[in-house]
Amino acid sequence: MVNSIVNLEIVFEGMLSAGMPVEFYPAETMRGVRELRFLMPGDSREGAERILYACVRGRCGPLPEKGNLLLFGDWPAEELPPAGYVLCHDMDPFVAVNIVESVFSRYTALQNHLFNALSAEDSLQKICEQAEQIFGCPVFIHDEHFCLLAAAMPRQVKEAMFDYNPQLGCYMQGEETLMYFRTSEAYQKTLHTRGAQLWTSDFDNTYGLYVNLFLDDVYRGRMVIQQRGATPGQRRVAEYIGDMACQAIYKSYAFNAASSTPFLQLIADAVDGVEIDPERFLLQARLMNWGMEDRYVCCMIAPGGSDHFMILGVCNSVLQHIRGSYPCYYRNAIYILVNLTVAGLSVSDLRMKMSYLIRESMVRAGVSNEFRNFSQLPVYLRQAEITLSYSQEKKLMSWYNEFRDAALPYWLLNGVGQLTEEGIAAEALNVLKEYDADTGSELYVTLKTYLIAERNSTLTAQQLRVHRSTLPHRLERIRTLTGLDLDDFATRLYLLMSFALEDRDMMKK
Repeated sequence: MVNSIVNLEIVFEGMLSAGMPVEFYPAETMRGVRELRFLMPGDSREGAERILYACVRGRCGPLPEKGNLLLFGDWPAEELPPAGYVLCHDMDPFVAVNIVESVFSRYTALQNHLFNALSAEDSLQKICEQAEQIFGCPVFIHDEHFCLLAAAMPRQVKEAMFDYNPQLGCYMQGEETLMYFRTSEAYQKTLHTRGAQLWTSDFDNTYGLYVNLFLDDVYRGRMVIQQRGATPGQRRVAEYIGDMACQAIYKSYAFNAASSTPFLQLIADAVDGVEIDPERFLLQARLMNWGMEDRYVCCMIAPGGSDHFMILGVCNSVLQHIRGSYPCYYRNAIYILVNLTVAGLSVSDLRMKMSYLIRESMVRAGVSNEFRNFSQLPVYLRQAEITLSYSQEKKLMSWYNEFRDAALPYWLLNGVGQLTEEGIAAEALNVLKEYDADTGSELYVTLKTYLIAERNSTLTAQQLRVHRSTLPHRLERIRTLTGLDLDDFATRLYLLMSFALEDRDMMKK
């Protein structure tokens, strides 16, 4: 973020709007300036980059090598610098300086208001209101899901532009507009731009000056100022206000799930035991191209303190490095939902990525089994919590721990407990059933028979009616698909209990 809004471009535009006859010769880099002073005889020739020098021909010493210049009087061409100055023709230097001082005062006041807004509860709303006062037109900020976060505009204008969604409790872009955004190649390109840019719709009559909002290179939304054109100075002001909006989002995003995105509110509801409404999920999922039957896992991380910057660092690292992930900080823990289908990851791929991230942050994570039925989100969040508690209690050496390692101890001590029968059983059984359904193989029954036969290969082959040489190939395929260690007694016991649970369910049916 720049430490001063005002630069020579903004000074020139302020003088021009006041009707002053000025010419502008911009430097290649337009740095912010902090103060204005007259250049006096005997002043240092070196100068300072952040100073705007008012230089009156015949009343000052040599022009400084650094700094920005307001030049009054008739200056010979050979004495003019190559760039970085405003040439003021036939005007009283003191009148001109008063105009420039008013420019400084206006934007200093804006900076102060913006910094005060950051400490307010409704930071983004106050930032929008300041932008509306400066630009004199409606301003709004939406998140990456097109939900309205703040707006400075008449109510009737807002209601005409946005639809109120009672399920999500917020205004958002209408479904028709969202469909245009998804199909517009021109709009898709704007999602990657930096700085203040102009937008003119290729499908309706909308337009605006916009600034994309990024947190650690992750797109988090957009600020839109509804005006058609923009001077370079106005773009700079918009970028500064956009930076402040990013700071406001950075401050609040991870610490209040209810105020971050409606989708993350679903996680908070699941943690609190509120029943998941499938329609509510589908409404939000459509905006992200997520499906009810996509592959998901849940993760829970206990930061071990309230270091906000560490918490934000973990959340933003996950967002940046794992596509299709949504973290939030709630009730002294970080909860992460990962859509493996969107991310294009397997469970083992996720393990590698997450292990690196959490090891760097020195935190411990509990991870659920993979699941597809999103209405069961509370069960799998509970799996992640059980796993994290188990890893902490046993002081396990690994930073990344999966439910399959904690399931058997939990089951033996608590029964099904706060889980469901599906939630306590071994995930590997579902993996094998899905593989069998896709390929026509018989890995599920092979594993079950092998374990019941107490790993007697000859007896297993006889019961399956396959050649004995076929069995090792099947077992190796099972190990590859599931990662199971069949030499481990606890693993075999957990699998046998899971098979018994499924057999009981079949008997009931």
